[in-house]
Amino acid sequence: MTKTALLLVRTLRMYQWTKNALVLAALVFSREFLDPAMIALSLAAFAAFCMASSATYIVNDILDI
Repeated sequence: MTKTALLLVRTLRMYQWTKNALVLAALVFSREFLDPAMIALSLAAFAAFCMASSATYIVNDILDI
């Protein structure tokens, strides 16, 4: 990985995204895990939560500076 890519991964705190996987639990517990539309919606929700959490971390880092 390049230095820029490593800095991006570090800034986005991608290791924190595992907590957002709880969004996918609703898909499993609703027994809709075979429905392609529900899978797409769940993955979109997961992506939205990941982007929102990363944006929050970035804003917090900027405010700390």
